[in-house]
Amino acid sequence: MKPLMLVLLLLIVGSLFSQTYVFICEEYPPYEYKEGGVVKGLDIEVLDLVCKEAGISYRVEFYPWERCLMMMRNGQRDGIFAILKNKERQEFLNYPDEPLSYDKRVLIMK
Repeated sequence: MKPLMLVLLLLIVGSLFSQTYVFICEEYPPYEYKEGGVVKGLDIEVLDLVCKEAGISYRVEFYPWERCLMMMRNGQRDGIFAILKNKERQEFLNYPDEPLSYDKRVLIMK
């Protein structure tokens, strides 16, 4: 194989594996939000650590919740987070076997 062809082949194959994954969510401080144009939050910190460990390039985009669900249903983005598991969502989303976090809601009344 000619050297130029080999280099082009390696560039093409390399570009297939150097994808930037796009995760979406709705702003929900303190878990995920933008401050001064910078994505921040507790869930963002976990996502950042996991992606760095796995060598994954990513970015986070914020949309209204219904648009997030529509985009995931249509396969327009790679992942969504801060989403509760239910039967309807299991039809178009793959959830991990173990939860990544737990959410407990408490109401305190007088």
